[in-house]
Amino acid sequence: MVTHALRRMLRKEHRLRSSASPPQCHQMSQQSMAFEKALMDPASDVSRFLLRGMTEDTMQSMGTMGAGWYAICLEPMDVRNDRIIAVFEAYAIFGALFTAATWTLYESGYPGDENEYIVLYRVFECMMFVALACNIFLALWASGFWMFSLIMNSRNSDYCYNCGTVLTYLQSLLMIMIQLVQFGLFIAAFFNMRPYWVETYVAWAVIFTIYFSGNSYFGQHFCTLAPLEFFHFPLLVQLTTSPQDVLVPRRREKLRKLAFSRARFLEHRALSESAQRMDTNESEISMVSIKELLQNAKMNMGLHDYDTSSIENRLEADLFLKVAHLHGRSVECLSNYMPLRLAEEVHHILGTKCES
Repeated sequence: MVTHALRRMLRKEHRLRSSASPPQCHQMSQQSMAFEKALMDPASDVSRFLLRGMTEDTMQSMGTMGAGWYAICLEPMDVRNDRIIAVFEAYAIFGALFTAATWTLYESGYPGDENEYIVLYRVFECMMFVALACNIFLALWASGFWMFSLIMNSRNSDYCYNCGTVLTYLQSLLMIMIQLVQFGLFIAAFFNMRPYWVETYVAWAVIFTIYFSGNSYFGQHFCTLAPLEFFHFPLLVQLTTSPQDVLVPRRREKLRKLAFSRARFLEHRALSESAQRMDTNESEISMVSIKELLQNAKMNMGLHDYDTSSIENRLEADLFLKVAHLHGRSVECLSNYMPLRLAEEVHHILGTKCES
């Protein structure tokens, strides 16, 4: 009996979903405008990221890792959420695959005699345990955010903007893990090769050369392609990523010019896209009928079986023939033609459209 009742319930839900095709205005009503408001607010973090009201001489760094994600939010609307999915995916896959390397290094660092170099061994144990913990939680949390983004981000145009905090958290775990593993390599080489000091020094030299050459190439690559993001990073992160672009005056001035130029480019592209989207929304609104608007409102309220034909007739009697005629009307005005709760929902949808 329970199974039969469940099947009936599922069939009814399927009929309701199939019979209620979402009108065009439904998608617009789901859009959150938090990022659009931040883009237009001269005092917001987005404006600080874009160096608004500043010149090359007065520009100031935000000093935060979270600034690195604003550039993704300034991408075109049709690609920014896909980029977020790809970023979460990259964190999850890297964290899962690198766990084996962290564990191997952890195991290979055993000195053989725990009474010898006991202090160094305890430091190594602590470092590698923290690195392993960061690695595991990076894979776990990134996988969770990855799955959540696949489910939720297509329904929220500001999903990318709201992911800045969790992306900064994942990046912090990654950076802590990488730094600890790099230092652990030096200690593990010492434990495995002593007392053969020539081989130990050669291993250290190779590790040192690979690390600093790779770090130099990465810093140059980052400062060339993302100078604005690098400019807004904390000083400690800048020094560990590309110290020459911070300490050398000529390189520092070049970085500031590149950052300012990228800020102007990102601002121009974001404002142009916002204006184009507003024009598109206006044309979409003109094609939405009052019937579709009322259907969308009642669906949002869960009133699937509510008949709105009498409301449509009353609105038509007063020559409200399309959605554009309802713009600017207060809730009190709309409640003269429909129940108050429905009037509030219609007013909310129209307000969301106007903001978009």
